[in-house]
Amino acid sequence: MQGNDSNLIGSRDASEPDGKRSRSYLPTDQVTVLLGEPDPTLAAHVAAAWGDGFVRVQSCATAGELMFLAGRLRPELVVTRASFPDSSVPDVVTTVRAHDTVPIVVSVAAGETELAGPALSAGATELTDHPYRDDALRELAQRHLRVVKARMLQAARVEIGALFLDGPAYTAWVNGRRLTLTTREFEVLQLLVNHAERVVTFEDLRGLVWRTRGEDVTRQTVNVHMYRIRGQIADAAEVTTVRGVGYRLTPTVTD
Repeated sequence: MQGNDSNLIGSRDASEPDGKRSRSYLPTDQVTVLLGEPDPTLAAHVAAAWGDGFVRVQSCATAGELMFLAGRLRPELVVTRASFPDSSVPDVVTTVRAHDTVPIVVSVAAGETELAGPALSAGATELTDHPYRDDALRELAQRHLRVVKARMLQAARVEIGALFLDGPAYTAWVNGRRLTLTTREFEVLQLLVNHAERVVTFEDLRGLVWRTRGEDVTRQTVNVHMYRIRGQIADAAEVTTVRGVGYRLTPTVTD
């Protein structure tokens, strides 16, 4: 556990060998599923089946919106109808696939079977039934999102200077000394470390550490957590308050 650089697995700006964007994952990240579904009732059904603290479902009513958000949000999974009034699904798949390796699942209705072949030829990963069946949604989540969660856990181990965090074990060390942190203190520290030398806002902390578990928190509570964290990592890093914005962790530079 030596060295002065942050050894995060991957990078948000990294690219795969074919030039398409790859992903790295922070342990507090949510998985984004981009859903192309013009029917608001069906979109709400999928969101209810998948939406929780780990999965965020972003619905799109048009193909144009889906293609735009695919580039902006970088989802971990795209699920889309086989037909849209404003564009063909092969065009949608081709556009997304040109820039990303994200799994693309195309939902095909009984009267749309002729669209299945072109969608797969354009680069779709697989097909599913439309309307969506609960058992099919569960299988898709297990097959695709489980892999993402495993990568997130892998990326949760990070070393920055004398500070080392093991996300899956919820443990942290400074110069080999194990820290005594509560669960929430560890998660706050983890978020600060993964955004070292950048400001993490109060809203980021409240949303990613507390609200994902149905809890809420005041600024005073966050300040108490910061006070305890500062005392334990003083030999390895400094946490400064950016007034009115949030907090920044800066590793201690050693000769």
